[in-house]
This record gives sequence, structure tokens and C-alpha cells, in this order.
Amino acid sequence: MKKSVITLLVVTAILGLTACGGKKEETPMSEAPSTIVQEETVVSEATIESETENSEGQVFTGTVEEVKSFMVIATGEDGNAYSFEIENAAVAVGDKVQITYTGNLTDMDSTLVASKIEKAVK
Repeated sequence: MKKSVITLLVVTAILGLTACGGKKEETPMSEAPSTIVQEETVVSEATIESETENSEGQVFTGTVEEVKSFMVIATGEDGNAYSFEIENAAVAVGDKVQITYTGNLTDMDSTLVASKIEKAVK
């Protein structure tokens, strides 16, 4: 009885391992397709509306969520939060602001540097 239970458990374990350990097919680099696909970035309409461009840079409109000595974190109309580097910003949490900045909102690796922060006209 013990031998048949152990044999059944071993067979079950082997079947379980072989079912989960399927073969991985790899394509050698010499046979890989040479087509390069350009990555597309989708920007929501709210981001486009809150971001305009002028001669000094782009303008972002949003609400201040956090103020630090070296940066301001603001939430845009699309609900996403962005951090802008700036020294000594004269704004408070909850203020609706227009931030003139350089950088790219859609690029996660881009540094957003604010050149000017003004309270938005309500």
C-alpha cells in the first residue's frame, strides 16, 4: 500500500514538473527579423489640454500637491502627478498653478525643470 501511494505521488510530481517546464524556443540572432519597431507614446487629451508651449518652454496647468525646497509636485488635469525642479517656489499645497518648464511629461526618464511658477487665474 505504501509503495503504491509513494509511486503515485512520484508520478504526479514528475508529470507536474514536466507540464510546467515546457521547452523555450529561442531564435538565433542571425535569424532574428531585422525590422525595427518605433515605440509610440499615447498622451491623454487631458495632458494635451494642460500642456501648451510658449517661447520660454512648455506650460503645465495643475494643482500643487507637495512643496519642497528644491521641487514642486503638481497633479495635472489628467490626474497624474509630476515633479518639477525649482528653487524656493512661492506656492502652497492646493494652489492651482501654471508652471513654465523644460522637459517631456511623457518621458519617465526626463527631468522637468520649472523656470516659472504662477498661480493660475480662476
